[in-house]
Amino acid sequence: MDGYTKPQHQAAGHDGALVDSSGAIFIKPSTDDEITFYTTVQERLEQEENGDEESKLTDWMPLFLGTLQPGISKGAEKTQQVTDDIKQLEKEQIAKGIVDPSKKYLVIQNLLHGFKKPAIIDIKLGAILYDEKTSDEKKKRLEDVSRSTTSGSLHYRVCGMKLYGTTIPDLSCFNDVEEHVVKDDDGYIVFDKWYGRSLTLENISENFKIFFCNNDLPNEIQQIVIRNTFTRLQLLYNCLLSEEVRIRSGSILLAFENDVDRWKEMQNEDPIFKDDLPYDDDDDEDDEDDEDDENTVAPLSLLSLIDFAHAKFTPGQGHDEDIVVGVENLMNIVEELIKV
Repeated sequence: MDGYTKPQHQAAGHDGALVDSSGAIFIKPSTDDEITFYTTVQERLEQEENGDEESKLTDWMPLFLGTLQPGISKGAEKTQQVTDDIKQLEKEQIAKGIVDPSKKYLVIQNLLHGFKKPAIIDIKLGAILYDEKTSDEKKKRLEDVSRSTTSGSLHYRVCGMKLYGTTIPDLSCFNDVEEHVVKDDDGYIVFDKWYGRSLTLENISENFKIFFCNNDLPNEIQQIVIRNTFTRLQLLYNCLLSEEVRIRSGSILLAFENDVDRWKEMQNEDPIFKDDLPYDDDDDEDDEDDEDDENTVAPLSLLSLIDFAHAKFTPGQGHDEDIVVGVENLMNIVEELIKV
């Protein structure tokens, strides 16, 4: 279990986040509310009947593996998604000083595991960026952020973006963002949170053109990614309409592969849903193919909800209109990029 490092690819970043040596496991500092949300989603999944064709919240979340502090979640253990290695991880990493024993850490699937050259964007959902536990001072600051950005007008805001390539796109339609767009040492162009905050109703569509099209992928592949993203947003929209939750400052993560060879290997097949789990949850412990199942192929593009530090279930209160509006507005802007 040696070799834990900072994630190579993050659009907005989590301080203190780590990935394991295989790259399959993502560990980040968490909160009681986030851990409770993940465990509740997991418990609900176990209780639901099989055969429901509608997408569930778990279809749009990273695979939950457990916690490092104060122990592996019961829900994850019941589903056998936690191996002995993960259980041992808590002791080892605390002993080595890699994790802070005073904090709680969430252990989830690394969504970007298996991508070679991913383009990534982190989109924060909602105009309301705080919950009832937020201090008055922070609440006022977040209200100001929402009011002055597309969080308020569109119910979503770009928090960060990374594109594979060395050519910075034409930024002339944006307002003084040059210092917030830089090349890193790994062959990526990084757009920071201040770039995202500068975007407006008038130029937000240009941002998504850059995200999907500022690359060397053939137009055919670009359109596959755009169409699949639109379809996923439609399905997520319908899913959220049936969920009685409140998710404050949660995000949508979009990513797609820029490595043309991977697209060729997959014959441009990019399923809407991909059962890409780092650990096999088959109940048959004698299955000789378990090791092969752990090496499942990464998707070519993805959409996932992330960041549930301020999320909770709200039975009887209906769906979260604040984030549903954001997803609908995202659908509209992505649909504009589809070429007939």
